[in-house]
Amino acid sequence: MPKGARVAVDELHNAFRYAQGLPGISTTVLGLHDDHELQQSIDWAMNYKPLGDVELSGLLTRGKELAGRWGEVYGPVV
Repeated sequence: MPKGARVAVDELHNAFRYAQGLPGISTTVLGLHDDHELQQSIDWAMNYKPLGDVELSGLLTRGKELAGRWGEVYGPVV
């Protein structure tokens, strides 16, 4: 994430759910800053539910918005 960028916790949770729902994915590596984030990530993993169609559509739309704002930090914006 570009320096100074902030993303809401619910967006991070949905990004985790997106990553875990990709075919062939069994592990997600998360950057953790403190004990609270560690516990939060454990809770997300233990209570994992795949994204529904509406949630997935919203997440992809939000991802395109963020990519447009951040530019080509992580590759071409499509």
